[in-house]
Order: sequence, then C-alpha cells, then structure tokens
Amino acid sequence: MPLAALLLGLLLLALPALADPSDLSLDDILGGFAGDESEIEETASPEPSAEQEGTAPSLTNILSTSIGASYNVRHHRSSLGPPPNRLQGTDYSGLQRLRLRIDLQTDVFFSENWRGRFQGFTFYDFAYSLHGSEHYTRDVIDDYRIEAEILDFWLEGSLTSFLDVKLGRQVVNWGRSDSLRVTDIWNPLNNREPGLVDIEELRLPLGILRLDAYWKQWQLTALVVPEIRYDYDPPPGSDFFPLTDPQQLPAAPPSANVSAFIGSLFATSSLEDRETEGWTRSPEYGGALTGIFRGWDISFYAARIYDNRPMTVMALPNPIAAEVYTTHDRITMLGAGGNYARGNWLLKAEIAYFDGLDFVFLRPNPNFTNPASDLPYTTDRLKISRIDWMVGIEYYGINDVTVALEVAHRHLMQYDSLLRKLPNYTYQNSIESALRISSQHMNARLELNALGMVLLNDAGLQGGVLRFWGNYEVREALHFTAGYLHFFASSQPPFDSWNQNDRLFAKLKFSFQ
Repeated sequence: MPLAALLLGLLLLALPALADPSDLSLDDILGGFAGDESEIEETASPEPSAEQEGTAPSLTNILSTSIGASYNVRHHRSSLGPPPNRLQGTDYSGLQRLRLRIDLQTDVFFSENWRGRFQGFTFYDFAYSLHGSEHYTRDVIDDYRIEAEILDFWLEGSLTSFLDVKLGRQVVNWGRSDSLRVTDIWNPLNNREPGLVDIEELRLPLGILRLDAYWKQWQLTALVVPEIRYDYDPPPGSDFFPLTDPQQLPAAPPSANVSAFIGSLFATSSLEDRETEGWTRSPEYGGALTGIFRGWDISFYAARIYDNRPMTVMALPNPIAAEVYTTHDRITMLGAGGNYARGNWLLKAEIAYFDGLDFVFLRPNPNFTNPASDLPYTTDRLKISRIDWMVGIEYYGINDVTVALEVAHRHLMQYDSLLRKLPNYTYQNSIESALRISSQHMNARLELNALGMVLLNDAGLQGGVLRFWGNYEVREALHFTAGYLHFFASSQPPFDSWNQNDRLFAKLKFSFQ
C-alpha cells in the first residue's frame, strides 16, 4: 500500500515533464456525465446579452416538471417495518415510486461581473398513498413521500481583477473522478436510493463562503462552511436499510444469548443521528491550490471537516437499555489530484490522507458470567487514519463514444479486526472500481449509458451494481429517461440485503422558460 501511494504521488508530480504541447485536448474532454434521477440538476443558464450588460438586473427563469416511476422486479421485504410487527418488514414488490416533481431555477444578472441563482424543488410520491402509508415506517414516509428543498442559492462576482467571491448554498467539487470519491469531500450525498444516480447529481449543496484568487496559471481557493450537513442514508424501513444478523457480531462468550441481545438492542433504539445539522456547529474550512497548464492540471488540498458518513455507536449501559445512534467525526484531510490529456486519452489521479476517523465497536466481555446482570459485549473506541487513492483513464477515440475506467483503494491504519463486525463492517483495505460507457445517437438526441461498479475488500467480493439507462429528447424541452438497475450480491452488508432490489425506472420531464 505505501508503495502504491508513493507511485501515485510521483505520477502527480511528474505531469509537467510528461506533457506534450502538441497534444492539447483538455478543454474538449474535461466534463461530467448526465444522469437519470438527478436530485440536483445543474441547468445551463443563458448569459446576459450585450444590451443587458451595464443596465438594470435581468432575470432568467427555468421551470420544469417531471413524473418518475420505479418498479421492483423481485418480490422482497425490507429488514424492518412499522409496529407492531416490526421485524416482518414492508413488502417492496412492484411499483415503489410514482413521483411528481417540480423544479425552479432563477438566475439574476446584476452586471457583467455579478450574478445570483436560486434553485429549488418539491415533490410528492403517490406510491405510498396507493400502497397505504400504514405499511411503511414513519422514517420512510418522512423521507420519501413528500419533500421540498432549496438547492443553489448564491451570489457571485469579482471583488477585484484577481479576486472572486461566491456566497451561499452551492456545490464544490474537488474530485477528478466521475463515479468515485477520494478528494471530493465537501458536499454530502443523497444515498437514499443507491445506484439510481451518479455522484455529481447526488451532492447536497452547503452554505459556503468561497474566495478565489488568480495569478497567471494558478488559482488559490479558500472555503468557510458554516452550514453543516451529512449524508442522507436509507432510513429504517427502507428496502436499502441493511439487515442485522447475529452472526455479524464478534464471537460471544459461552451461554450468551446473542439473538436476544440483538433483538433488545434494536427494539429499544431510535437510530437517530445525535449530531446537529445546520448552523449550530463549528464551521468547516479548507483551501486548494490549482494550476492549469497546457494539457494538464494539478491541485493540492487541505481541509478541516466533519465526516459526512455517520459513525454508528452502540451504547450499552445495561442489558435492557442498550441503544444505537450515529455521530460524525471532525477530521483533517490533505490531498492532491491531477489530470493529463494526450490525444484521445485523459489520465486522472487523486490521493488523500484522512486523520481522526473515530470508530466505536463491540468487544466480547471477558467478565461475562450471568446473562441476567451482564452484557455479552463491551464497547471500545479507536481513532485512526486512512489513505485513499484513485487512478482513472478515459478514451474519446471513437466518434460519439466515451469509455472511462476508474479504480480507488482505501487503507486504514492502526486497524482492529473487530471493525469487520457489526456495527461498522469496515475492512482495513477496500477497492472500488467503475467502468462507464456512454454513446450518442440520432444527432445527440439519444444518449445511451452503461455503468458497472464493483466493491472488494480483504474478505473478497462485497458486491456490485450494474446500471443501463438512456436519455431521449422527444422534442424540444421534453425528455424521456429509462433504465434498469441490478445488484450483485454477496454475504457482506449491505449487499446481502440489496440483492433483491433490482428495479426498472423511468422519468418524463418537461421544461419551459
């Protein structure tokens, strides 16, 4: 692992020497991929005309409405359901999404150098009313049936010829990858329906003060983030909420009733997030230095943030009052990333060091004797570091076709093997790989996509996702999206409970100004 990290660092530092001035195609090939069920849709905004510049502020409004549906092709139930038969789960067969959504984006051009944006959405999902709300947990109804949110809400402009400012809710992407996260740390993700959307569409905006200073080919960015948000994960009762198996616990002392322990643990737990979101915590902050040159670029990063992914805590005061909740760590990140373009090829790499990752885990109780008075486990706590790196390659040599392959590796230091067990399911080494193929047809009116992702760790295959989808422009401002999502299962969480979640999905969207 240290050797791989060293080689990646050398690759980043060697980019200037490898660059060939005759092979410049960076501006043509740097860019993202459109997805299918975007929670955050970045709509291109018209620039102000020459007549608008220097006059009164001008407005541009884009309103869109869509109807989206998903159909679960396999009969299955969730791991948890509503009381009184909580362990029976909810039937998730057949139609499970029929969502009407409305999006509004307003851009305000104050002058040539200043503009603002407001973007928000609201939706209502009729599927839960059709099936009956009483069949779902309260958490599922709260998260999936109805929602309204402000996405982008910012003002940006130039303070001087070399200094820009952007203030408000926005997305900041430090990553080079289109499918995996290493240095892309700022915005939390909406993971409530894993696999249905790409990373760039899952990011949740944050209230951020951003300053950008420019000098020749270099850009220095400073960020202060007073609004704290975390990943939105599937709630209890969702068919993406993982199963809990007593065999996933560490080996218990003799005569311990592990099944009863697990049952009482989750029966008395609210599974709430103990950390406060919003504006009441200490701000996050960080900075980036980026150089953009002929055919290549490089960035260096440093940040002090909260871990967007929750840490699960099992509190064990006594055998009948145990509880489970989640919290978030304050961590430090140092990293770097770069792109190198040559002909029809784009090479990209990222590396990051994270310090202060906190884990709470269960350890067999060596003093366990009496099940009536003793717990079979005690809690232990470990604060460790992690090194992540990613390498990727994209090819554009076939007309209207893009092929991208990315691989990421994560390595935990100061590791304890008990982290493999419930509630963390965390291995010392993990590998994520993603292969994406995208093609355009019918004068770019039809776009076809395929994305496969595989996750591995020290125990072997963890699971995988395969998604096929297409976007078709029926006519101007009317788009139809449809696809299929398939999960490859293993005995490891969470894929051991996702293997029945294959689904068809579709959406019809109309936009007008």
